[in-house]
Amino acid sequence: MPVFFGRISLALYLVHEPIIQYVTWVARPDQAWSFDLPMPLWGIVVVLPVSLVLATLLERTVETPARNFLRARP
Repeated sequence: MPVFFGRISLALYLVHEPIIQYVTWVARPDQAWSFDLPMPLWGIVVVLPVSLVLATLLERTVETPARNFLRARP
């Protein structure tokens, strides 16, 4: 399990904040451009699995092929 999180850590870092901002916008669309709003507590239930799935997909479809391509170069 720690190896899995290590592999997806960069992708998770990149995708979690936009998802948090989107959930906050859905919760309070009247204050969409206010970036200091706290995310609602129910947002954790949405953000965590969505972030993990997107990070895993990003790692498998972009990072791993790019890493393999760069390693194969002479």
